[in-house]
Order: sequence, then structure tokens, then C-alpha cells
Amino acid sequence: MRFGSWVDLKRLALPIRLTVFVEEQGVPYELEQDEFDEQATHVVAFDVDGCAVATGRVLTSPNSTAKIGRIAVLEPYRGKGYGKAVLRSLIEQADVLGAKTLKLHAQCEAEHFYRSFGFQALGEPFMEAGIRHVLMVRQN
Repeated sequence: MRFGSWVDLKRLALPIRLTVFVEEQGVPYELEQDEFDEQATHVVAFDVDGCAVATGRVLTSPNSTAKIGRIAVLEPYRGKGYGKAVLRSLIEQADVLGAKTLKLHAQCEAEHFYRSFGFQALGEPFMEAGIRHVLMVRQN
């Protein structure tokens, strides 16, 4: 697992995100990267051969809230614990950065995954980049 800035990890994280979000899920390319990439702390997970296979980011704000996002795992590595390891690492990083509240926009089909980490859904589902999401929050 490696943490770093977007400058440090873009070459590893972006291909994973483009494969998962743009190619597989149909998210428009221009929506996949945003202004928050430069401000966030990113994480990349590697397989036993040293290949980058999963990624995510956490963005903190001055009000002790952190937003987790862009968690992506390449298809051959799903169900093998990489997503859990990325989320666990992002939660720990948010704690180190002083966040008391964590939030994320979960794809509705992944809501159960985030619930297993103590996140609770708030409000009704909404569309984001053409995919149904729900706001989820956890106290750290």
C-alpha cells in the first residue's frame, strides 16, 4: 500500500480509475478527474507481483470532515480483499489527519460493502455520473 499526492501516484492510480469508471461503468472521461485530486491524499494497493490493482482517495476539510472517494479495484482482483484494504487505509489516514466524520458517495450496489465498515446511509439515492449513489457517513 502506498500513500501520496496526486503528483506522486497519478501514473499508478489513473489507469485503474479509467479502466473501472470510464471503460467499465461508462463515466464520462471529463468527469473522472476533478479539482480535488490535487488536494487529496491517494492510496494505491499492489498485488504480490508489484502491479497496481486498486486505488482510492481521501480529502479532508477544516471542519474535521473527510470525504473518501474514487475507490476502484481492477476486475481480476475484486473479492480478494483489495477494496477492503484500500478503504481501511483511507479510514486510518483520515484519522491521522484529524477527521472526526467520514462521508462518501457510495454506488448503491456497493452500499453493503460500506455498511460493513460502519457507514450509514443518509437520505435518498441520487444520480452521479449516470450511476445511482447514496450519501453515507461514519463517525471516526
